Amino acid sequence: LVMKFGGTSMGSAERIRNAAALSAEQARLRPTVVVVSAMSKITDLLLEGLRRAEAGDRKGLDERLGELSARHRDTCVDLLEGSACDKGLAAIDSLVGEYERLANGILMLGERPLRSVDEAIAIGERLSAMLLAAYLQAEGVNAEPVNARDIVVTNAVFGGATPLVPQ
Repeated sequence: LVMKFGGTSMGSAERIRNAAALSAEQARLRPTVVVVSAMSKITDLLLEGLRRAEAGDRKGLDERLGELSARHRDTCVDLLEGSACDKGLAAIDSLVGEYERLANGILMLGERPLRSVDEAIAIGERLSAMLLAAYLQAEGVNAEPVNARDIVVTNAVFGGATPLVPQ
């Protein structure tokens, strides 16, 4: 079974708990894969940060970075406890750091290469996947976050790639 949860379903700790409960229920019945979107409004935030970087607006970029980090850290603290929370916060810091590295490259270049944009906006889904998997694990469900780039092969048309599916 493949289950898909969009941005609204991943938009808060409460909604992530609901998505996790539905996922865990189905996982008890059959093999299950869960696909998640970025938390609501996060893709827009990521894109705006890249636009600010391209325009040379360090302050605007830093504001978006702070908002990205705070939103996910707050959700993590609401969702997880103890060492699971500590591990989640470290993973958030790492993923936000990846976004910051990409955005800093754009800031230095003064342009947004499509490959960098694709990598940067995927951070939103990766953050959601990490939070959901961490919560499921804390609830005793076998779950692992998977980066789509590790399992989906696409053509090299950055900004509009198409999956390559064996015939």
